[in-house]
Amino acid sequence: MDSLNSKGIDDALKNNMPLSKVQGDNAVEFADENLSQITENDLLKRYEFNSSISLSSEAYQGVLGEVVKKIEPHTEADPVGVLISMLIMYGNVIGRGPHFMADGSRHGTNIFAVLVGSTGNGKKGTAQSQAENFVRQSSPEWAKNNIHTGLSSGEGLIWAVRDRSDEDEGIEDKRLFVEEPEFANVLKQTKKDTNTLSPVVRNAFDGKKLATMTKKNPAVATNPHISLIGHITQDELETLLKDVEIANGFANRFLWINVNRSKYLPFGNSISDVDFSLDLQAIQHSLSHANNPREFKRDSPANRLWGELYGAMCEEQPGLYGSLVVRAAPIIMRIAMIYAVLDQSIEIRVEHLKAAFAIWEYNEASCKVIFGDSTGNKDVDLLLKEIKVRPNGMTRNEIKNFYGRNKKTEEIERILGFLVKYKLAKPSIERNGGRGRPTERWKTLN
Repeated sequence: MDSLNSKGIDDALKNNMPLSKVQGDNAVEFADENLSQITENDLLKRYEFNSSISLSSEAYQGVLGEVVKKIEPHTEADPVGVLISMLIMYGNVIGRGPHFMADGSRHGTNIFAVLVGSTGNGKKGTAQSQAENFVRQSSPEWAKNNIHTGLSSGEGLIWAVRDRSDEDEGIEDKRLFVEEPEFANVLKQTKKDTNTLSPVVRNAFDGKKLATMTKKNPAVATNPHISLIGHITQDELETLLKDVEIANGFANRFLWINVNRSKYLPFGNSISDVDFSLDLQAIQHSLSHANNPREFKRDSPANRLWGELYGAMCEEQPGLYGSLVVRAAPIIMRIAMIYAVLDQSIEIRVEHLKAAFAIWEYNEASCKVIFGDSTGNKDVDLLLKEIKVRPNGMTRNEIKNFYGRNKKTEEIERILGFLVKYKLAKPSIERNGGRGRPTERWKTLN
């Protein structure tokens, strides 16, 4: 990839290379400035670029990887956003046929994701548009009939893929790709006690029968194949993602993908000159029989890799971050299956699994960037932050005082127990040389 990254910056600074060599021929170039006279931080600020996380090259696997690489020089969008959008769209185009079984549950190729970035500079919509422009060329009928914008209620989602009834012909094609450019509105809707959106979305991810108990709209949808992508800013997300949506499994059915502007292209792009003909042929051939019912399994090498990594996938993680990444295994397999289908493979191979792992690792890194060290528990977060800023940590008595002595002993015990369980902090006993009572002191582990 030619987009600006940490290594590219380093090389440019050392060798006084024009930035166009780092970013592509249409990028901004500081021709009148000597790079040796500006700092790396100046460069990063000027480009408004977040280089803290990056997607492994293994994710750019197969035909989708080649397509994204061709698109990348011609857009300001984050290539990660383009790839994720394309994976979700093709996961929906594929349909309900391909699936795998895990502990008695059926999983399809439908994926949910939210692109998280700043307004405008995140280029969330641009990433999706670049992906959609290509998918429309390969799957025009799907693009015409199966894309739906907006997500406000559970009843509305069911109606879009409803079954036939005595009063209505229903929808025969149960594939539905939902795009929600204002995902903040979805989170606002889920806060309403009477809104059915959250449970319906959860069941849609699971591919279960969709129905509500309302008398006004008793529509039912069986065998749905729903994929979803949303856009939100980090500020909106931190404000609106409430505890209940984390606890009830709504949030952990989504990938939370951090996206940023990849470069500046002040003179536009020349993507119309890019030849995608062979890529389109390959994808159309892959999709021609993709929806045939087929249970996917891993081949022997992929199975060995899966066995090596499975323990780490299932390891319990602390707090808010842990609650968001708890569905690692099934989501990784769903993504791997999409790669396999587009590779015209009847099994999930090592390269498909590695690509899916790379996507998941980026999702994990994104969650850490987006949500920081938050545990999802305000009392724990406040105490952890306070312990971190004190060089000597905090004594048990100082912790009591920190809460204004308004918390009961058992409440403080639970908070401290959380810190111990997730290896965020630990206590030590200071004997004070036998003078006076020993002191219990808490310090963070990182």
